[in-house]
Amino acid sequence: MLGFFGVFLQIAISWPFIGFGSLTFLLVPFASFISFYLNSKGKFHFSKIFFVFMVHLTGVITILQLGGDGLYHLNVFATFTFGLILFDSRKEYLEIVFGFVAMIFIISLGELEVFNTPDFSKHPYIESFKLINICNLICLNSIMTIFILKLNVDTEKKLVVAVNQQDDLLSELTIKTDELDNRRKSLEKMVISRTYEISSQKDALEVKNKEKEVLLQEVHHRVKNNLQIIISLINLQLSKFDDEAIETALKEIQTRVLSMSLVHRKMYETTNFTEIKLKEYVDQLVDNIKTLYPDSEFSFDNQFPDELLVDMESAIPLGFIFNEIAINYCKHGIEEANENSELTFSMNTMDDKKIEFTCKDNGSGFESIDAIDESKSLGLQIIQGLAEQLDGDFNYFNDEGAVYSFTAVCIA
Repeated sequence: MLGFFGVFLQIAISWPFIGFGSLTFLLVPFASFISFYLNSKGKFHFSKIFFVFMVHLTGVITILQLGGDGLYHLNVFATFTFGLILFDSRKEYLEIVFGFVAMIFIISLGELEVFNTPDFSKHPYIESFKLINICNLICLNSIMTIFILKLNVDTEKKLVVAVNQQDDLLSELTIKTDELDNRRKSLEKMVISRTYEISSQKDALEVKNKEKEVLLQEVHHRVKNNLQIIISLINLQLSKFDDEAIETALKEIQTRVLSMSLVHRKMYETTNFTEIKLKEYVDQLVDNIKTLYPDSEFSFDNQFPDELLVDMESAIPLGFIFNEIAINYCKHGIEEANENSELTFSMNTMDDKKIEFTCKDNGSGFESIDAIDESKSLGLQIIQGLAEQLDGDFNYFNDEGAVYSFTAVCIA
């Protein structure tokens, strides 16, 4: 407000000298309003340049009209000098240099009277004009000085508040960092403790699993040994009978026990106590039957996949079925005149669990399917019952030899 009052005062005291030319000072409030508007739009850099150089323009016009008699060039010099506070010498070097050159140029124009400036040295109000200009200069510069000092004080207070806030934040951050560090250490201890506990439990489980494996191996080994004892007892009984029918019956019982013994032997020979490879199991099963029936010479073609695994519960009934089929072939299917006697086992996977097994020979086949259906032999009854136990169906027929076909749910 004082600044605007000073502008209107300048108009009043300049009017006796230059008349309507004194209205040039209205450029200063005009520049102020424009600068306020530019500041509100965030264009501070452009607004300060516009304001400073509009004041210079006012000085140019005024000095050209008044010359140097009224000491107005002192106002021009002081205004620009204080205006430098608005500029940053590191970033606005060109603007500062241009301002100095313009200031010197303005003062030179007035002092040298280039445009034939009137001589006001004898004017009756010239001394009052000089005095008012000097007072105005002192007043404006004092206002600007007070403003800068107040601005510095306010800035320092804000800086102190900001520093204190920063110290508070740093203190709070340090506390939180310490808390996080304590939590981290606590978590590390917890993790180490839990890891040690899990490791101990793992070691204990490994020991228990090892003990379990040893126990299971021992169980299978003992079952296998007990079955071997039964087989040995049957061998002793075989030597005491001359009846061929009794000998045949005991041999069949012996092969059935052997098929069970073979499963338990497979179990304790490996660390897998739940499943066995079917092809390997059936190969050994048929080899045992060949040993018990040395007069029955035939070749065996096992087409089961090497990787096919069956669980223990399925292995024993499957072993019984294949055992009965192989025994029936040895007893009834092999033709003495046929040197190429062959027994073939194959399979076809029907879905995820169910398998169709086909056992075929090239022997004489079944004499009468109808008669067999009416009075099934023990072997066929065993196969029928075991197929049902495996949730499957059993069928038999002639096709250039005997064919046994059954389905079973048995994949491990």
